Amino acid sequence: MPAKFLQEESCEIETALYYLRNHKNITIENYEDPFAKFGGIYLDSDQYILRSLDEFRNNECTMGMAHDGTIGSALIIAARNSRFIQKWIESYRSYDPKSWGGNSVTMATKLTEKFPALVRLHRHHCMFFPHGLVLYNQNYKWSHSYAIHIFKNGHINMLKSINFDTVRKLNNTIGAFFRYILHGKKELCRK
Repeated sequence: MPAKFLQEESCEIETALYYLRNHKNITIENYEDPFAKFGGIYLDSDQYILRSLDEFRNNECTMGMAHDGTIGSALIIAARNSRFIQKWIESYRSYDPKSWGGNSVTMATKLTEKFPALVRLHRHHCMFFPHGLVLYNQNYKWSHSYAIHIFKNGHINMLKSINFDTVRKLNNTIGAFFRYILHGKKELCRK
């Protein structure tokens, strides 16, 4: 991986492309992505699982639909040799390093429209958190969610200010989530 700070948008496909650039004898044509080959669960580094994902293990590929209708790539559950993941990787033959969204969420959305039988989609509130503003600016009921995406980009300073004392009275979704992780309950602490 590059030594520079990795942005939240980094994902497995971008990692593969970095690898290709630094190993000149391998090309996109002969690169075999381990996630595509073996399947598994991909999570962004700021994605947290809240409950079992077992019900998705019998699907060839499962992803979440974001609040704006695009397909989110923060949580991907794929079977070995998933045809959807293979098609998505093939789309990177025309990779544009200046268009992260075009290569990931926009392309994933186009592929789900073209090949709907290859992927199971869930609305945003089930697979990952709907929008960063909801997380930081209000309280959102997330008990029905499988995972929560904390969208660290754009919120790093606020996240750095959270500690064991401040989280006790942080009256928003991120505060409730961290209290749940730390104390097993979401409610504001009295003291």
